[in-house]
Amino acid sequence: MFPYLQIFNFGFNIDNPRYNLVKLAILCNALMISVVLFFSFTNIFLIQNKNIGYIALLLALSLVISLVFLKKYTSVKIFLLSTTLFLFFLSLAYYFYGFTEHKIYFSSIWLLFFPLVAFLLNGLKIGQTFTSVYIFIIIFHAYNKIGTYITRVEFLNILIGLIVFSMLVYLFEYSRKEAFEKMLLSIQKLETISNIDELTQLYNRHFLKNNILKNEQFKRKPLLFCISDIDNFKEYIAI
Repeated sequence: MFPYLQIFNFGFNIDNPRYNLVKLAILCNALMISVVLFFSFTNIFLIQNKNIGYIALLLALSLVISLVFLKKYTSVKIFLLSTTLFLFFLSLAYYFYGFTEHKIYFSSIWLLFFPLVAFLLNGLKIGQTFTSVYIFIIIFHAYNKIGTYITRVEFLNILIGLIVFSMLVYLFEYSRKEAFEKMLLSIQKLETISNIDELTQLYNRHFLKNNILKNEQFKRKPLLFCISDIDNFKEYIAI
């Protein structure tokens, strides 16, 4: 119905446990470039703060160049890490800018995006490392600004919001990974049950059909197999 929504389909299925991370990383880069360009044009044409606007424009250009280079010449892991690092520094830069412009409440809303991307792109271990460093820098800086830029209540809002949201993202990613592993184990058990006879523990006709008759290697070679029926087989097993 809405074909353009396919851009948000990251292909999560039983054969793709980590979904299409490259596609997600490209989308994150595109969003970062869009935000930086908007910030640049706003400063140049509306706020008349052209120095910051031109710096943001150069940053957007560097993001575009880096995106093309990393996507073409590096491995998937490096591409995901570079995307996370870009967002890491961009989020911190926006946070510090909010302090200098006395708009910390507005900029603090964007702080929550980084933990989500860090866990989704890199998994639990690396995502937890990135997020811990990120939270430490923000909390350390905000604590030192109590009384000058923010109040204690504002500091607590930033502290609690970041920690609670990061914990929720961690639990979501942990639950998703655990659920996938259980689902994979259940499918493996079902495949075993469908291919092996419970009484004899021998391969059955389903295994023959799916793994031998459909195998390309056997289509070009003569194949001989024999099926026999033994009456009262359970009595032989009992003996």
